[in-house]
Amino acid sequence: MTKDKFEDPSDISKAANGFLNSLTYSPKTKKTYENVITLFISRLKHDGSAVTESEDGTYLLKNNWADYDGGIFSGFIERWIPRKVICGKGIKRQAPIVLKRFVVWSYKKGYLNKGKYEEYIGSFRWK
Repeated sequence: MTKDKFEDPSDISKAANGFLNSLTYSPKTKKTYENVITLFISRLKHDGSAVTESEDGTYLLKNNWADYDGGIFSGFIERWIPRKVICGKGIKRQAPIVLKRFVVWSYKKGYLNKGKYEEYIGSFRWK
């Protein structure tokens, strides 16, 4: 088993660790998925009300899936990546695919209830 990348108390981070550890793609594809998920969690941490400070001074994501609506994905893909991230077209093109697969995986593993799953999947304009 791979070491967990995220140590946040959030169920989003726990799902992200499980999702990334479950990938069986090529090393290059795994790196793309890891980059997208890491950027997504970084985006969530930019909201001061979504984090808590640990004893060592790092900020940890405390918000869970239930704290967000589907707009979190479009905001990340359409606004945050183009304005905050210097990356090639690969990340911008792959982000919707990676995030949609992350949502599906999270639902199948019980991190999301059916209502949140349907809300999130319905928010993807990118099929």
